[in-house]
Amino acid sequence: NKFLSDGVVKGLNPFGYAFNDTALLSTNSSLRNTLFFNRTSSLLAADINYDNSRNKVLLANGTEGRNSSSWVINTRSYFRKIYGVTLALRRGLKDNNSVFSNRNYSILSYETEPRLSIQPGTVFRSTFIYKYQNKRNVNGITHEKTDMNTLGLELKYSSFKNGVASFNVNLININYKSDINTPVAFEMLEGLKPGRNLTWEVSLQKNLSGNLQINVGYNGRKPQGEKTIHTANVQARAVF
Repeated sequence: NKFLSDGVVKGLNPFGYAFNDTALLSTNSSLRNTLFFNRTSSLLAADINYDNSRNKVLLANGTEGRNSSSWVINTRSYFRKIYGVTLALRRGLKDNNSVFSNRNYSILSYETEPRLSIQPGTVFRSTFIYKYQNKRNVNGITHEKTDMNTLGLELKYSSFKNGVASFNVNLININYKSDINTPVAFEMLEGLKPGRNLTWEVSLQKNLSGNLQINVGYNGRKPQGEKTIHTANVQARAVF
C-alpha cells in the first residue's frame, strides 16, 4: 500500500482502509479462503471459496482502481470410477473506479456451471460443459445487463511418455441490448459480441528430452458478425 504522508498509520494495516480513501495512492492485494468438505473423497466432496483482489494505481490524470470479490461453491461426485459430475455456483462483484466517468461500473454476476466428465482410463478424458451467466451493472443510470449461455466440449489426452494434448470448443450465446462500444460492455461480454460466438483452443505439451519441454498453443474465436481471430504461441523450456 502507498499512502499520502498523513496516512502512514493506515498503511501499516492491510485490512483497515477503504478502497476509495483519497489518501490511498496505490495498492495491490489478494485474499483467498477455502473451506473443504470430504476433500479426498471419491464419492462426494465440496468446497466453498472466497476470493478478493484489489488493485489501485496512480495515473497522470488521477487514480484508477479495481476491486473484485467472489463466493464460489464447488461440488463433485464420481461413480463407477469412470463418470464424474461437478457443479460450480458463483456470485461475483467487480468494481472499477476511474477519473473517467464512462469507466466506472460495478458488475454483479451469478454463474452456474455443471460438468460431466468421462474417463475410462488414465490416458483419455472427455468433459461436457454447460455454463449460464447473468450479469448486470448496478452502478450508473443505464443498468446494462446480459445473459450468457455456453455449451462446451473438452478433450484431453495425457501420457507420461508422449506428453499432453487438449482441445476444447465452446458455443456461446449472448443476449445484450445496450451499447457494445463501452468499457463496461467489453468487461461484461468478455470481448465477444451479442448473438452466437464460437471459441476453440488446442494445446500440445511434449517432453523432448530429460530437461527440455516444448509447448504449442493455438486459440481462435469467431464473434457474431466479425472475422475470426487467431492466436498462436510456442514456448520452449529447459530445466537444469
